[in-house]
Amino acid sequence: MAPLPRWNLASTPVRPLIERLWAAMDQHDDWQPLADWLAATRQELSVRGR
Repeated sequence: MAPLPRWNLASTPVRPLIERLWAAMDQHDDWQPLADWLAATRQELSVRGR
């Protein structure tokens, strides 16, 4: 049986990033920064998975 591929992000989402994303959602109901970060993360994983 083939091993499952591992997907690790190139950079770990550390506290300052998490706080920045959370503040945008909490204080301004702005979910776009989170959506942008998720899109970039998906893009990173799809490029590395090729």
